[in-house]
Amino acid sequence: MERRDDFLRRSGWNEGLDMKAHCCIGLAQTNLRSIAAAVVSAAALLGGCAPDHYQVTGKDDGDPGWHGTQSETASEVAFARGQKIFVTTYNDDTDDGKITYTANDRVVFPGASLLGWSYSRDRGKTWAYGGKVRPPKGIAALWGDPSILVSSTDSNRVYITSLAIDESKIPASGHHGWMDDGSITGACVARSDDGGIHFAIHSCFSESGHFYDGSTMAAGSGGDQRIFAAFRDVENSHIDVWASPDGLASFVKIADPFPNMQMLSHPRMAYDRVTGATARFPCLMLTALGSSSVVW
Repeated sequence: MERRDDFLRRSGWNEGLDMKAHCCIGLAQTNLRSIAAAVVSAAALLGGCAPDHYQVTGKDDGDPGWHGTQSETASEVAFARGQKIFVTTYNDDTDDGKITYTANDRVVFPGASLLGWSYSRDRGKTWAYGGKVRPPKGIAALWGDPSILVSSTDSNRVYITSLAIDESKIPASGHHGWMDDGSITGACVARSDDGGIHFAIHSCFSESGHFYDGSTMAAGSGGDQRIFAAFRDVENSHIDVWASPDGLASFVKIADPFPNMQMLSHPRMAYDRVTGATARFPCLMLTALGSSSVVW
């Protein structure tokens, strides 16, 4: 995840070109419990949202999200304090001084975050910018690729994920240029206990500092309170699955769901709410060897 228009169009920046991408929301009515529960969030260029969509970020120059770009969105619907709250997360390049650009360089400083979110209390008609989740001690930067999940057993609890960069990778003077594959060293999960209004880091983890890419989450249901997060371990071509036993305790890595296989795509994961999880995993769906569809 590089952003600022893919790091100034792969460093071939034209100072006369100012492309901005912000977020729009489309709402779809459903019959599920007679509630409009389908929310689709997407990045839109500066031209704006379609007439039947609502602007989430970058509405005008008074909106914090105007001063940057947002992309790679994910959305959920939580329920807290007697109301539904729509929540969307995204790669957030809103300018906060932690990432700076020149005509041919980018400098990332400790404390940088690309994990942003917005929320709506009126079913998506108006949106508030929540800000960026800040990296915890030991993590220099949160580097995006978010996924989002609402707990199946506690509907005011929302989780969002981010790739993470260890503090050893970014000096106080800043990291110049691209983040190569060795820069990203793991992931973090942030948690909200008020329906997505506020977020703070819940847990960070790493498989020996390996480069992670992509993310997906799933939640147990019924008596199963587990929260799952999965990432592609690029160095090993594996899918690493992490789980919190109750959504409050730290995440712990569990056994490889695809032993002796090369996994070349971002993972996708879903929990079987009819039969429940197996002893080890929920239903995990992704692409193996770059071509074959696998359902575990």
